[in-house]
Amino acid sequence: MGSRDAHYNLSQSYGKFHKQRGVEKDDKKKLYHLEEAAMLGDAASRCDLGMYEGDRGNWDQAKRHWMLSASAGCEGCLNRIKRGVQKGVFSKGEYKKTLRHYEESITQTKRSVQRDVANILCKHIKYGPGGVNTMDL
Repeated sequence: MGSRDAHYNLSQSYGKFHKQRGVEKDDKKKLYHLEEAAMLGDAASRCDLGMYEGDRGNWDQAKRHWMLSASAGCEGCLNRIKRGVQKGVFSKGEYKKTLRHYEESITQTKRSVQRDVANILCKHIKYGPGGVNTMDL
Protein backbone atom coordinates (compact mmCIF):
# COMPACT_ATOMS: atom_id res chain seq x y z
CA MET A 1 0.00 0.00 0.00
CA GLY A 2 1.59 3.27 -1.09
CA SER A 3 -0.97 5.90 -0.10
CA ARG A 4 0.11 8.21 2.69
CA ASP A 5 -3.53 9.04 3.44
CA ALA A 6 -4.39 5.34 3.73
CA HIS A 7 -1.47 4.71 6.08
CA TYR A 8 -2.38 7.72 8.22
CA ASN A 9 -6.02 6.63 8.40
CA LEU A 10 -4.97 3.10 9.37
CA SER A 11 -2.70 4.49 12.09
CA GLN A 12 -5.68 6.34 13.52
CA SER A 13 -7.85 3.21 13.22
CA TYR A 14 -5.40 1.22 15.32
CA GLY A 15 -4.96 4.12 17.75
CA LYS A 16 -7.40 6.55 19.25
CA PHE A 17 -10.29 5.74 16.90
CA HIS A 18 -10.13 1.95 17.22
CA LYS A 19 -13.52 1.69 18.93
CA GLN A 20 -15.30 3.89 16.38
CA ARG A 21 -13.76 1.88 13.53
CA GLY A 22 -14.41 -1.51 15.07
CA VAL A 23 -10.84 -2.78 15.32
CA GLU A 24 -8.62 -3.88 18.18
CA LYS A 25 -6.22 -1.23 19.47
CA ASP A 26 -2.74 -2.16 18.26
CA ASP A 27 0.15 0.21 19.01
CA LYS A 28 2.61 -1.70 16.81
CA LYS A 29 0.34 -1.43 13.77
CA LYS A 30 -0.40 2.20 14.59
CA LEU A 31 3.31 3.02 14.71
CA TYR A 32 4.02 1.06 11.53
CA HIS A 33 1.38 2.98 9.57
CA LEU A 34 2.49 6.32 11.04
CA GLU A 35 6.06 5.63 9.94
CA GLU A 36 4.94 4.56 6.45
CA ALA A 37 2.79 7.67 6.00
CA ALA A 38 5.61 9.89 7.29
CA MET A 39 8.09 8.36 4.85
CA LEU A 40 5.60 9.15 2.08
CA GLY A 41 5.58 12.81 3.18
CA ASP A 42 2.54 13.09 5.44
CA ALA A 43 3.01 16.06 7.80
CA ALA A 44 0.33 14.97 10.29
CA SER A 45 2.03 11.59 10.67
CA ARG A 46 5.34 13.32 11.38
CA CYS A 47 3.59 15.40 14.02
CA ASP A 48 2.10 12.25 15.59
CA LEU A 49 5.50 10.54 15.56
CA GLY A 50 6.93 13.57 17.36
CA MET A 51 4.28 13.20 20.04
CA TYR A 52 4.97 9.47 20.26
CA GLU A 53 8.72 10.01 20.69
CA GLY A 54 8.20 12.89 23.13
CA ASP A 55 5.93 10.77 25.30
CA ARG A 56 8.77 8.26 25.55
CA GLY A 57 11.39 10.89 26.40
CA ASN A 58 13.13 10.68 23.01
CA TRP A 59 13.33 14.44 22.61
CA ASP A 60 15.90 14.51 19.81
CA GLN A 61 13.69 12.26 17.70
CA ALA A 62 10.57 14.23 18.66
CA LYS A 63 12.20 17.51 17.68
CA ARG A 64 13.33 16.04 14.37
CA HIS A 65 9.80 14.88 13.53
CA TRP A 66 8.26 18.24 14.47
CA MET A 67 10.82 20.17 12.46
CA LEU A 68 10.17 17.98 9.40
CA SER A 69 6.42 18.32 9.85
CA ALA A 70 6.62 22.10 10.17
CA SER A 71 8.97 22.25 7.17
CA ALA A 72 6.27 20.41 5.19
CA GLY A 73 3.69 23.05 6.12
CA CYS A 74 2.25 21.98 9.48
CA GLU A 75 1.47 25.23 11.28
CA GLY A 76 0.71 23.42 14.54
CA CYS A 77 4.25 21.99 14.66
CA LEU A 78 5.73 25.37 13.74
CA ASN A 79 3.89 26.91 16.71
CA ARG A 80 5.04 24.02 18.92
CA ILE A 81 8.65 24.77 17.95
CA LYS A 82 8.13 28.49 18.61
CA ARG A 83 6.85 27.71 22.11
CA GLY A 84 9.79 25.31 22.51
CA VAL A 85 12.23 28.17 21.85
CA GLN A 86 10.61 30.15 24.67
CA LYS A 87 11.06 27.15 26.98
CA GLY A 88 14.62 26.45 25.85
CA VAL A 89 13.80 23.13 24.15
CA PHE A 90 14.53 24.40 20.63
CA SER A 91 17.22 26.88 19.64
CA LYS A 92 16.43 30.10 17.80
CA GLY A 93 18.50 28.75 14.91
CA GLU A 94 16.34 25.62 14.71
CA TYR A 95 13.22 27.77 14.69
CA LYS A 96 14.55 30.14 12.02
CA LYS A 97 15.63 27.27 9.76
CA THR A 98 12.27 25.53 10.19
CA LEU A 99 10.37 28.79 9.64
CA ARG A 100 12.26 29.36 6.38
CA HIS A 101 11.38 25.84 5.18
CA TYR A 102 7.77 26.27 6.33
CA GLU A 103 7.43 29.50 4.36
CA GLU A 104 8.97 27.86 1.27
CA SER A 105 6.52 24.98 1.58
CA ILE A 106 3.56 27.33 1.91
CA THR A 107 4.72 29.38 -1.08
CA GLN A 108 5.12 26.27 -3.22
CA THR A 109 1.75 24.77 -2.33
CA LYS A 110 -0.29 27.97 -1.90
CA ARG A 111 -3.72 26.38 -1.57
CA SER A 112 -3.38 22.67 -1.04
CA VAL A 113 -6.17 20.54 0.35
CA GLN A 114 -3.61 18.15 1.87
CA ARG A 115 -1.83 21.03 3.63
CA ASP A 116 -5.12 22.36 4.99
CA VAL A 117 -6.05 18.91 6.31
CA ALA A 118 -2.58 18.46 7.84
CA ASN A 119 -2.88 21.82 9.61
CA ILE A 120 -6.29 20.94 11.01
CA LEU A 121 -5.01 17.57 12.24
CA CYS A 122 -1.79 18.99 13.68
CA LYS A 123 -3.70 21.65 15.62
CA HIS A 124 -6.05 19.13 17.20
CA ILE A 125 -3.76 16.21 18.03
CA LYS A 126 -4.15 15.41 21.71
CA TYR A 127 -2.43 12.63 23.60
CA GLY A 128 -2.59 11.23 27.10
CA PRO A 129 -0.90 12.60 30.21
CA GLY A 130 2.84 13.15 30.57
CA GLY A 131 5.56 13.86 28.07
CA VAL A 132 4.81 16.62 25.66
CA ASN A 133 1.50 17.68 27.16
CA THR A 134 3.15 18.66 30.44
CA MET A 135 5.47 20.97 28.48
CA ASP A 136 2.67 22.44 26.35
CA LEU A 137 4.77 22.14 23.23
